[in-house]
This record gives sequence, structure tokens and C-alpha cells, in this order.
Amino acid sequence: MMYWVQEMVGQEGRYTLDNFAQGHAALGFEPVYMLNMITKDLDDQLGQLRRARDLGMPVRYVELGNEYFFGPGAEPLVHDRYPTPIDYIRDANRWAAAIKAKFPEALVAVIGSESESPSVSERRRTWNAQIAPHVGSDIDAVTYHPYAGVALVDAPRESHWGNEAVQRRQRELLADPKAVQFMIGVPADDFTHLRAKHASDFDRPLALWLTEFNCNDWHGGVRHTWAQGLALISQYHAFLEEPGVQLLNLHNLTGGVLFTAMHPEAGDTFRGVTAASPPSVKPQSPTAIGLVTAVFGRAANGMKRAAAIDFRPEAAFETPRGAMVELVGGWVFFRADGIDGRNAVMFNLSPAAVSADLAALNLAASGYERWSTDPSRYVGDASTLRTLGKVGDTFDLPPYSLVLITAGAD
Repeated sequence: MMYWVQEMVGQEGRYTLDNFAQGHAALGFEPVYMLNMITKDLDDQLGQLRRARDLGMPVRYVELGNEYFFGPGAEPLVHDRYPTPIDYIRDANRWAAAIKAKFPEALVAVIGSESESPSVSERRRTWNAQIAPHVGSDIDAVTYHPYAGVALVDAPRESHWGNEAVQRRQRELLADPKAVQFMIGVPADDFTHLRAKHASDFDRPLALWLTEFNCNDWHGGVRHTWAQGLALISQYHAFLEEPGVQLLNLHNLTGGVLFTAMHPEAGDTFRGVTAASPPSVKPQSPTAIGLVTAVFGRAANGMKRAAAIDFRPEAAFETPRGAMVELVGGWVFFRADGIDGRNAVMFNLSPAAVSADLAALNLAASGYERWSTDPSRYVGDASTLRTLGKVGDTFDLPPYSLVLITAGAD
């Protein structure tokens, strides 16, 4: 069990299966269950899955643990239970077989590691290579947590906030379109590397479950700006381009200011910003990353397939590791194989306005919502970025904009 999870055990307000079931009944989300293989045994966790089913939730996606690749200094309990990655995968195969015997519809994922940095432990660097030869036939997927660092500066972490000099440098860089473009490219660059590593490490096709991801700034000068939202647009676009991605789960809907998709009730999202004057916050409204996630979620909800929109193939750039990043593009989401019931997301991640020809997309007269502002702007109330209108055969995408089109919407 991770040390930050241990701190939550016994606290009031923690999530329970009953609480989770209430959310599922109200919202209809697809549950993903992360099992505790460290301080609980297989029978206990099978019992928890049965209880989830009895509460009316499907048991379709099951993760076998979380980030057990950390070394003994970081997670001694994990290391005591699984001294080596091979110890983990042998147990994971046994658990997967038992889960599928009781829940034949379930898909089961094992832990993967995306890091090859010399700064991390050997256990973490070699995790995939050690488990790959032993992955059994009951394993369907590998989980990854691709966090993209978009801080624009290389400075030591000081908790969740940088000092004024660091934040001031971040704010200066956000005024430079080239720096913003670099930042937008980071998620795609990282994910291109992850895709290649995954394909190389495992000798049979295994789906990618991205069960945690986000665009991170540990200093505060970029965090919850529109630029961070633009980087997340690029990240979602990269994920959608990879057919092997089966599951996405943003970290985190609510919680600490570092990752949250919703402004906290206290309205203190920007409490550590010292190099600028951020706006007032509308509590429990979307942050920049929450807004972007909501737009993609609304477009994809209930849809069966997606197709990329290629507006401006020349509006792209190549990252240092060879990722091609589209600055202007989008996706159309379909309910079925036909043309009815479609939604679309479009984006312009460049500093220049773009006019797009939408005649072939059969979206004329649909309603649209559009969000656009300067990349350096802190987003305290996302509704202030929003404009509404009707789609014609041509459509204007302002600089640094995101658009949601819902077919038939007023």
C-alpha cells in the first residue's frame, strides 16, 4: 500500500464502494477497480469485486496494484511483499486467472513503467523487461501513468509552489509563442517515446490503460493557465491517435491544487502564486484541465468511434524525439458506423487565427461552444472564456482555441 494511501485509511470522507456506487448510479461512469495486493489477499479482493457487482456496478476493468515499481526506500511495504518484479508478475498471473474465473467479462491489467531515466531506481527502469517474459494469457493490458512536465523551467521542486523568481521566469516564457509551442509538444513527445517502449518491451499486443495522466507544473507559474489546457489538448489528441489505448483516467477530478480538474470549495487554487495577480476563483468550477477534459468527455460520451479531422497538415512541428504535433486539428465522434449522431472537437493551438472548411463534415447549423484566450491567462472561471454560435460551412478558429460541436444542438 502506498504511503499516501496509508494516510487516508480511516479518514472521514474517504471513498467507499457504497459511495462509488452512488456516483455510478447518478452518472453512469465505467468503474475501474485497483486491487490492493499488498495488505489484502486474493480472497478479500475477490469479495470486494463481488460486493461492487452486488451494488449494481459492472466488473469489467481491473488493475492489479498501483506503481509497485518504486524502490524499497520509497515503498518498503511493497518491496517486502514483492522483492522483485518477477515476484509481482507471478502473483499477478494467479490473481488474473482467479478474477476471470469469477468475472469472465473482466479485463485485467498489470503495472507497467514508462521511465528509463537514470535518476530512478533500477527496479523501476527494468520493471517492464523483467515482467514481460512472464506475462500470462489472462493479462489483457498494461497500465501507465504518463505525466507530462510542462513547467517550462528546470528548477528544484519546493513542495507545490516555486519561488517568485521561478514563477516570474515561467510567466515571461508564457508570453513567447515559441515557448508555448514547445510546451504543447511535450505530451506528444513523451507519449511517442512511451508507445515505442511499450511495443519494444512486450512481445504480444497488450492494450494501454492510461490510468493516471496530466500535464504538470510543480511551481505555479503555468499551472491552471490556459497554456496548461492547450498542452492537455495535445495530450488527448496524441492518445486518440493510438489505437492501442483502451482506457483513460485523468488524475484527478478533485483534490490538491497540483492536479485538480475542479477548483476547490475554499477557492484557494492560486494561493501560492507570487509572480502574478491571478483572478478570483469560482469554487467547484472547472480548472483549465477540467474544462478541456469536460469538452473531450462530452464529445465522446455515448459514441462508438472517432475519426481525426485534418484541417491544416502543414500546421505541425516535430519534437526532439520525432513526434509530429498538430497545431490545428480535431476529432469527429460517431454513435455508430453511419453519419448520424455525431459530435466534434476542434482545436487551434497556434498563435494565428485559422478558417476551416467544414462542408464535408455535415455539421452545418449545429451549435458550437468555443473557448479561447491568451495562453498566460489563469483560468479562475472557465465560463468567461466561452462563446456560443452556429456552425456554417466555414468556421473560424481563433488563436489558442478549443471548440465543441454537438450535432443538432441549438
